Amino acid sequence: MFFDTINTICGKRVWNEYFWISKNPQASFSLLRKALQFARSKGVELVSLSCVENHPKSPRLKELYKKLGFQKDCETYIKKL
Repeated sequence: MFFDTINTICGKRVWNEYFWISKNPQASFSLLRKALQFARSKGVELVSLSCVENHPKSPRLKELYKKLGFQKDCETYIKKL
């Protein structure tokens, strides 16, 4: 699931990944491809995807994002209160 925003820093339309849950890698890739095609057709300029750091499949996901042309943009830190 994505949410559509205007980035206040660069002023461009961005699709931000909100969550992504699937146990089927082929279905996930197909859905991502369709989501990116849809975003392009709607004039979205940037897409932001996330990767949970401490998950066993994170290294594989990061490599996939790099293969698809995504670049690391930032790191987020979280703390349980």
